[in-house]
Amino acid sequence: MSYQYIIYEVKDHICRITMNRPEKLNAIHLPMKREMEDALERAKTDEDVRVVIIKGAGRAFSTGLDLDFRAQWSLENDPSEWREQWKGWDQWVWNNKKPVIAQVHGYVLAGGVSLADSCDITIAAEGTLFGRPQVRQGHTPPSAWPWLMGPKKAKELLFTGNMIDAEEAFRWGLVNKVVPLEKLEEEVNRLAQDISNVPPAAVTANKRNVNKAWEQIGRLREFFRPDEETRKILEGLEEQGFLAQVRERGLKTALEERDSRFQKTAGFVEDEG
Repeated sequence: MSYQYIIYEVKDHICRITMNRPEKLNAIHLPMKREMEDALERAKTDEDVRVVIIKGAGRAFSTGLDLDFRAQWSLENDPSEWREQWKGWDQWVWNNKKPVIAQVHGYVLAGGVSLADSCDITIAAEGTLFGRPQVRQGHTPPSAWPWLMGPKKAKELLFTGNMIDAEEAFRWGLVNKVVPLEKLEEEVNRLAQDISNVPPAAVTANKRNVNKAWEQIGRLREFFRPDEETRKILEGLEEQGFLAQVRERGLKTALEERDSRFQKTAGFVEDEG
């Protein structure tokens, strides 16, 4: 099977899924997400695959949801249908019986963070920036951050939309290891090879056991998505506010206006999404 927006490769029991929209910093629209879901399901059922690596082509892992696509989509469809189309990564990554490694660099923002958080292991290049800037437009993203980094730091970032670099992300538990960019591929491949040498049934069982313990301790699955009332409020806020500005004035202008009230984060991506 061929894909338009991703690259799918399997070699030596390792599946590599590369998000391949480098001109958009691998911003994720529905066609790309559907290809990702198909690829992850394909890897799950392929007995030759023992570990999956997800990475991004070009200068970023992913800046998250393609906001141009999102703004146009709601003009042509019922906005309330969006959540049915845009389901979280837990079904394809968190619940995938194969271990999944996120190989991240550049920018890991918004939905790109959700994808990396869902992976079992995250290895980051030095200088990588992590954040959820969509909170600045009134969006409440489902987030594992309270469990990964604790409530204090999670609130700081979710209240402001500010970003942190790879070294700080490592200190707060978002990534397993930080390496120089030129060593990133080598380090991830080494780790994937070590995992592939363990009996697959044992890896699957250990992943299931760790996930189950984490979910039970934190009642995690209750917080993957906001409740229905919260959803309706936020959908209306975003549709009538930020997304309307994207449609009327363009994404770059909308982002500049959104972020102009905040202190500048070094290296902030201007062409997010």
